Amino acid sequence: MSMHTPVAVHVYDRDFAVRLTPESRWLYERAYRCTTATGAESLAGLAVGCGVPLGAARVLLSDLAATGRVQIGTASDASPYDVHLLERVLDGLRQLA
Repeated sequence: MSMHTPVAVHVYDRDFAVRLTPESRWLYERAYRCTTATGAESLAGLAVGCGVPLGAARVLLSDLAATGRVQIGTASDASPYDVHLLERVLDGLRQLA
């Protein structure tokens, strides 16, 4: 899972949350708040926001995803930019150089 991979929680389960370790609960709750406020948050954004090391957040979120309560996208989902357009811009810049 890339650090840019989007993570989302669409349905919050309080009974599930109280059984989690503190770090897992922080990630689960923050992912839910971000999902409801602005959409999926990146793995890195969740890790930083919760004060959890990136490697630990990756493992904890993978475990949460295995329960079906957390949805993990692909790193390509994280980019709001059109990759083909960016490639054309780079090609144009190379031609100018």
